[in-house]
Amino acid sequence: METKYNPDYSIHPGDYLAEVLESRAMSQSEFAQRTGLATKTINHILSGKSSFSTDVALIFERTLGISANIWIGLLENYHLFHARKEERKKLNYSSYEKWLKQFPLKDLTKLGLIRKTKVTAERVEDLMRFLNIASPDAWKQVDNNQLAYYRKNSNFKDTNQATAVWLHLAKRLAERQLTHVEFSKENLERNLSQIRKLTIETQDIAIARLNKICFDLGLKLVLLPEFKDTHLSGAAFWAQSSPIVALSLRHKRNDHFWFSFFHEVGHILKHGKKSIFLDSLEGTASDITIEEEEANQFASQQLIAESDWDSFKMNFQFSDDLVQSFAKKIEIHPGIIVGRLQREGLLPYSRLNELKEKWEIEQKEIQL
Repeated sequence: METKYNPDYSIHPGDYLAEVLESRAMSQSEFAQRTGLATKTINHILSGKSSFSTDVALIFERTLGISANIWIGLLENYHLFHARKEERKKLNYSSYEKWLKQFPLKDLTKLGLIRKTKVTAERVEDLMRFLNIASPDAWKQVDNNQLAYYRKNSNFKDTNQATAVWLHLAKRLAERQLTHVEFSKENLERNLSQIRKLTIETQDIAIARLNKICFDLGLKLVLLPEFKDTHLSGAAFWAQSSPIVALSLRHKRNDHFWFSFFHEVGHILKHGKKSIFLDSLEGTASDITIEEEEANQFASQQLIAESDWDSFKMNFQFSDDLVQSFAKKIEIHPGIIVGRLQREGLLPYSRLNELKEKWEIEQKEIQL
């Protein structure tokens, strides 16, 4: 979070005027004569009883040689300082402590999006700026609308404030990707085989190349650490004419990353622009909707062709050498094969995990 200088005091233009007049040994009456203003007007400005207009600021500029911008700036800063002071009094209400506790403050602090502070007013102010709202009360309306939208359009049941904040941040990060390419489903489909080849690369190389391919296609890819209590592996949605795929690398393994990526791409290619898909990639068969099943099948088939998979799984016993040999043959990372074997119940989750790679999203500060 960008730190800005906010002094705990403010100078009224009248105080500054008094210093200038004293330094020039000029009385109020003389200054009034030189400006053409009433002595009473000058006295009220000096005492802080009244403000002044831009016309008076121009008069001060001509009379004292001090820019009108300085006089107007002093006056605006003074009013803003006291308005902020009054607002902070309101934001210290104990009711906002309860409001704050709904949000993943530790996650936001780690990312530098809110300050590390125990002062209620500062925490509320930072959170409001991040959420783009004018007051905590305004969030109630925004949140109610969002929850209604999620429940209507998403198959993900575990929505909460942490989920809403994670999605909000994903959207804001996507907005910063100023691609001028018009997205085309056909172009994305033509590049899927090229993206699949990245599965054999290390994380740094794969992510860098994947980001470039997606950017060049007009697909906005956002990688964002999982927030506590979200249980999100990824999300797919549209903002205006741009599709967005957001991934959390929740399980910190390359096989899960690639399945999640192709799963979300499946939503983008197969399902409506007005829907939002929040995915944990977990749950029983009875929990999986038609859209989720379609996205699962799409991801599986993009990574491993069904004919290759049917032939391979006939082995029934799966060793390290067998998996690596098959991976080399179809040019894919062996960890992805292990992941699919485990998901389909053909291999215990305790076996061959050494063939997977550990991938993580770096927890670094985000500048918005």
